[in-house]
Amino acid sequence: MYTTRYTLHGTEIDHTFHLKPMLTASVFHDTFARLSYELEVSALHLQPLGFSWVLSDMHLEFTGKRPFWRESYSLTVWVRRNQNVRIFTDFQAFDNQGAEFARGTSIWLLIDTNTRQPVMNNQVFSKFEVTKREAIPGFRFTSLSEGENTVASEKQKVNVSDLDFNLHLNSVRYLGGGIEALGSDFLLKNSVESVTVKYMKEILCNETITIEVGSHSRGFIHQMFNAAGDETCRFLSTWKPIL
Repeated sequence: MYTTRYTLHGTEIDHTFHLKPMLTASVFHDTFARLSYELEVSALHLQPLGFSWVLSDMHLEFTGKRPFWRESYSLTVWVRRNQNVRIFTDFQAFDNQGAEFARGTSIWLLIDTNTRQPVMNNQVFSKFEVTKREAIPGFRFTSLSEGENTVASEKQKVNVSDLDFNLHLNSVRYLGGGIEALGSDFLLKNSVESVTVKYMKEILCNETITIEVGSHSRGFIHQMFNAAGDETCRFLSTWKPIL
């Protein structure tokens, strides 16, 4: 298990002065990247070998109040399952009093950067120690249904500032774009409780994506499509009112 400590900066807060919800996903990815770096299997280490990490699934939920401006907090990440072609990585986030405010789980694949296909590489996967503990006991990734009645739709262009080290749309920006489609009237009055994400296709710079948001019994289904009409990402978001 690997822990990183952070301090909440002014550029990372929302209009309530708390940590922006989707930045929790960014910090989760950063902590996993730091663990991978310590093990010498980070994207930086793997790039010269023609490999890269790709996130295929993620679930994130908020269980407490997010950190307030200038407060410190920590995030612990660990690998709970290793299948030598993908790893299941969990995390818990804690405020400066040690209370959990978020938790989640994810699936990471190792891909060949030329073929873009998953690969097995024991030298890479064997670096991770497995801790058989679930951040969310009983949670399992399952297929997400399509949205029902369309409640929002918009187009967004992918810019250079949206890209990751693979030169594709950053995994957190998928969420940001999909959530933004709900509009400011809704977002300024409600706070996200959870997101469950399935990443399907990589999105490139200068692509224009179409976002469709449909109703769901638990919240909203967000679907993203590229110019060819291929679905690139689908996620479920649940919400609660900001008090």
